[in-house]
Amino acid sequence: MKLLSVTLNPCVDLLLWVERLEAGDTNRVVRSEQDAGGKGINLSRVFAGLGGRTAATGFLGGWTGAYVRQVIADSAVDDLLLETKALTRQNISVEDLSGQPPTTFNQKGNRIDPTEWEMFLSSCRNWAGDFDWVTLCGSTPPGLPSDAYNHIAACFPDAKILVDADGETMRNALAIQPHVVKPNAAEAARLLGVEIETMSQAVAASQKLYDLIGGGERYALISLGKDGAVLTCHEGTFK
Repeated sequence: MKLLSVTLNPCVDLLLWVERLEAGDTNRVVRSEQDAGGKGINLSRVFAGLGGRTAATGFLGGWTGAYVRQVIADSAVDDLLLETKALTRQNISVEDLSGQPPTTFNQKGNRIDPTEWEMFLSSCRNWAGDFDWVTLCGSTPPGLPSDAYNHIAACFPDAKILVDADGETMRNALAIQPHVVKPNAAEAARLLGVEIETMSQAVAASQKLYDLIGGGERYALISLGKDGAVLTCHEGTFK
């Protein structure tokens, strides 16, 4: 089996630690970490680490894109990412010693022009027979249509499709009836227009999502952070 991960809006994640975060003042960084980011890229890196055959595609540009490309090479993931004029975004998180969640600043990404988008779709059509699974993960950068994932999935008629996204991107992707969908609880709540605050609500949401993607041999997985996940498939619903 060979897997292609699609990350249209990858990033460089920079995590900074400070003693105490003070708004409007100078904060001294005591430690920092940097890594390549993006749901699809993370998926390929883990899959390769488990011994799987995988390639990553999407858009990379500038010095941040070069950094992501080097991380992918070091992770034994095949590089099918297209070079773009748009600088790959950088996301910054700041964490202090208070025990509170980090403060995060996520850039939306720079615009992909129509010519680059058409070149990307053409490349996808050329790879149509090379992959058994195609995973469509994360946000889309400015310049791409809200049904971008639908266009990409159409390039791979014989592959199984996994979608992990939010908002209109996920809502539109339901029309292609993916083999797997994997929103988190907040994303699923927005998608379905329901509350997901208890396990029973998560179960009901997973079952509703399973019906929306067509049932049968498909999988609706809602991740719940520290509480695990709920999965509905043709064999039942599992926590």
